[in-house]
Amino acid sequence: INYTQDQCRLLNIPLKNLPVNHDGFDFEEMEWKGGSYYDLPENLLHPGSAVIFVPKRLLRASEFDNDNIESRVKGILQQDTELARRFSIFLSKKVSDIDINDVRKVFLEEGSVFKKYLELITEERVSGYNFEKDILKILAIKSYSKFIKIKDVKEINNCSELLNKTLELIGIYKDHLSVADGWRDTWYEKNSTLYPQREVVIGRIFRGMGLAYFHHFPNVTFESEVGTGNGPVDFKVILGSCRIVIELKKLENSSPKGDPSLPSYIHGIKRQLPDYAYLAKATNAIYITGQHYTKRNRPQKGDHNYRIEEIKELVPKVELELKSRLKNFDNLQYINIDLSPRESASNL
Repeated sequence: INYTQDQCRLLNIPLKNLPVNHDGFDFEEMEWKGGSYYDLPENLLHPGSAVIFVPKRLLRASEFDNDNIESRVKGILQQDTELARRFSIFLSKKVSDIDINDVRKVFLEEGSVFKKYLELITEERVSGYNFEKDILKILAIKSYSKFIKIKDVKEINNCSELLNKTLELIGIYKDHLSVADGWRDTWYEKNSTLYPQREVVIGRIFRGMGLAYFHHFPNVTFESEVGTGNGPVDFKVILGSCRIVIELKKLENSSPKGDPSLPSYIHGIKRQLPDYAYLAKATNAIYITGQHYTKRNRPQKGDHNYRIEEIKELVPKVELELKSRLKNFDNLQYINIDLSPRESASNL
């Protein structure tokens, strides 16, 4: 908060007395302190809420690294004879046998260990996030702010036009990722091997493009991660009573979701999107999947084309269900985007 206030005064950003729900962490009581009101910049997208700046040095380079939390906590306990005695059972276990709940119990029983752990990783992670590479696409909004230019902009007047413009945006997004070299942003490299990026990273690219695109249409609202009361839908495009909900999933994401459990890429189309569409009173819904593995890059281990067919089979049933629940619902569309790596044009 102090850092934010200093930066705002330096940059002449106006401050307003706004509430902050939590303004610190009590390591003795192991709980968040109650909030208060502070002079902070207002979030223009959410009036009445504050923006708090984070110094670059505190933004860390990787969301993929394993912090080896179990071995670090063992090391902290071993340095103090009293702590080693108190947590002898924890120390007697092999690192591979320590459960994350065991670590949590140590932190809850002895706040000084948690504090020491935080200090340790802060000291070790001396390099901040690389904003030039921006592998997590945190700056996607800025990167794509001038990416889309539209000539002869005409105001959108109805649901049909809104849907056409939304599909045009998705077409631009798809071409960028599957025809141009945007596919590179959907992978990260570790030990000379490519791995699919997290869904949130791929979503940030779409969010950046969406804000850039609909900036040309001031009567349209484009929102990301919109709360519906049953979790957040990825994106929502609104014009009056016209509402389009968009859910984006990685096709390779087969982690079990729900009860009874379904693979995530099926859960998204069968349960998530219909619930979000219903709660948002949507007129249209679009389900987008990003396909990392195709015959091009995984001919031996197997591609995910069969998953596309599974989803296509579900679309008519889900659409029928939505039409029965929402009197103004028009249609559900499914779009798959090929994210598999391509050869450089010079190598073709």
